[in-house]
Amino acid sequence: MHWLLIIAAVIGAALYYAYREHTGRGRDLGRLFGLAAAKRRGSVTPGTSLALPQLHFEIDGRRFRVGALPTSGAEAADSGPFCFVDVALGVDTGQQLRLARRDVEATADAARRLGRAPPSGRPATGDHAFDTAFRMKWNNDDFAARLLDARLRRKLLAARLPRLDIRLDGARLSVHTDGYVETLIDLDELIDIAATLAARCPGGRDG
Repeated sequence: MHWLLIIAAVIGAALYYAYREHTGRGRDLGRLFGLAAAKRRGSVTPGTSLALPQLHFEIDGRRFRVGALPTSGAEAADSGPFCFVDVALGVDTGQQLRLARRDVEATADAARRLGRAPPSGRPATGDHAFDTAFRMKWNNDDFAARLLDARLRRKLLAARLPRLDIRLDGARLSVHTDGYVETLIDLDELIDIAATLAARCPGGRDG
C-alpha cells in the first residue's frame, strides 16, 4: 500500500506539471496567434485541456491553418514539439515534393523526414549551397525547377526557423518547423514561407 501511494503521488505530480506546461504553452501561442489573426483578418480556435490553440485565415481564397503539437508521433518516438502551417490549395496540383533541411541535423534524421517521398530524376537544384542545406525529392522536374527558383532558394536558406520540413501532396501543402514559435517574427516567417509556396503552386497567383 505504501508503494502504491508513492506511485500515485509521482503520477499525480507528473500530470500536474504536464498540465501546467500545456496551459502555459497554450496561453503563449494564443497570444501570438491573436496578433497574427489581427494582421490577417483571421480567427483563433482557443486551446483546450487536450489541444493547443489554432490560427485560421485565408490568402487568395486558400485556407491556412496554423498550430502546434507536442510531438510528431508517427515520424519518430523521440520527436519533440513542432509548429506547422497547413494550406488547403483547393485544387489537386498533381505534384508531390519534399524538402527537409539537413545542414543543422543528422543526415539520417533528414532522410527520415522525407518519408515515402515520390521518386525523383534530379534530387538537386544545381545551387550548391541549397543542395547542401536540403534533402529533396519530387515527382516533376519542371515544376520543381519553377518552384525552387533563385529567389525562393535564398528565402529558405536565410530562414531563422530551425529544421524546416516542406511537403506538397496534391491539394495539400504543409510547412513544419521544430519547436514552438516564441515570437511574432518567427510566426510571420513561417506563414510567409507557406504563403510564398502556395502562391507558386498551380492555381495560385504566381503558379
